[in-house]
Amino acid sequence: MTSIIVKKMDMDDILAIPSELLETNRVAGSKKLELDETVWRRRAIGYAAHNSVDVLGAYNEDTILGVVFVIWNTVMTTYMVSNLRLFHTSPGFAIEKNGYAALLSAVIEKGEKLGRWEFYMRRNLDYGRWHNKKYIQKIYDHIPISRKYLRTIEEIIPAGQQSKWPSINVLCNHEIFPEPTAIIKYFSPQVDRNLDYMPSDILNAHPDTIRVLTAHNWWDYKS
Repeated sequence: MTSIIVKKMDMDDILAIPSELLETNRVAGSKKLELDETVWRRRAIGYAAHNSVDVLGAYNEDTILGVVFVIWNTVMTTYMVSNLRLFHTSPGFAIEKNGYAALLSAVIEKGEKLGRWEFYMRRNLDYGRWHNKKYIQKIYDHIPISRKYLRTIEEIIPAGQQSKWPSINVLCNHEIFPEPTAIIKYFSPQVDRNLDYMPSDILNAHPDTIRVLTAHNWWDYKS
C-alpha cells in the first residue's frame, strides 16, 4: 500500500526539486504551466517564508509526488488552493498514489481545524477529467472529506486578463491568466460543519438561536 506523507516545505525542500519535474504538470489538463520553473521557485521560496501561506509537498519516501500553494487569506475565511502540480504519470490518474488525494485532504483538514469552510481553486477550462464520472468518483472515494463540499463557478476569467474582483486578484497574486480560467469555490453547507470554531460560551448561552441558524432548512425550523 502506498504510504504518502504531506509536509510543509522549506527553502531546502523547494531547491531540491529537480528542474525537469517543474517543467511539467500531470494535473493541469493544459499544455501551459501557470508558472515556469524560475518564477515557481522564486514564488515558492517567498511563500515558504510567509506565515499566511503554506507550500505543501506530498512524498512517497524520498520521492516527491506533487506540490501545492495554500494562501490563508488574513482578511476573510475563504482561502485559495493554487498551482497544484503532480510530477509523475499514474495509470488511470490514480489519485490515491500520485499525491493528489493526500494534498487536498491535508489542505481541507487544516482549513476545517482553523474554522475555514470554503476555498477557491483555479481550473483551466480545457480539463477533460471534469467530464469523466470515474474521475469524480475517485475524488469521493479517496478524498472522503470533500464529499460535504458543494461547488460553484465564481468567475470565468478570459485569456490575457485578471479577475475583476480585488479579493480574488489578491489570492491569485494579481496574475494575468494565459488561458481562460474558472475560479471555483468549494464550500461546506452549515449542516455539515462541526461547531468547534464557535466560542463554547456563546454556543451555551444561545443554544436555540444557534440551532435555528445552523438548521439545514432554517425557514422550516420548528422549536
